[in-house]
Amino acid sequence: MYSLVKLISMLIRQFFLPNPFLILPDFTLTILNVNSVIPSSGFAPILNVLASIILVPVSYYVAGIYYEPRSAPAWGSFLFLLFYSVHTGLLHLMLLFGFTIWSIVFILLTYICIHIFFNILYAKLAWSRL
Repeated sequence: MYSLVKLISMLIRQFFLPNPFLILPDFTLTILNVNSVIPSSGFAPILNVLASIILVPVSYYVAGIYYEPRSAPAWGSFLFLLFYSVHTGLLHLMLLFGFTIWSIVFILLTYICIHIFFNILYAKLAWSRL
């Protein structure tokens, strides 16, 4: 089961999740009084790879908060896909707001508060089962 979930997860991450950097505007590069417009689609894949270097370990860590390692590998792989998708969406949301400091802080604080809420809720439910 784990191999199937892992394969589906890789396919979704590779082919179905959008590149959040495609919404960046084109920029103009001026060299020796010659303006060259460089489309954002030219460097968006590079930025996406660089962002993935950060998103993969962060998503792995966050999935580990809700998943006991080696207990159910398929569940862990699904959670990794879920959180990788959420983090890609949050990055896209930050880019929509122009990657301003206030938007980054607001989005990250809201995201952290949601995790705290779910952890408190989980602790209450686990405590009530005893």
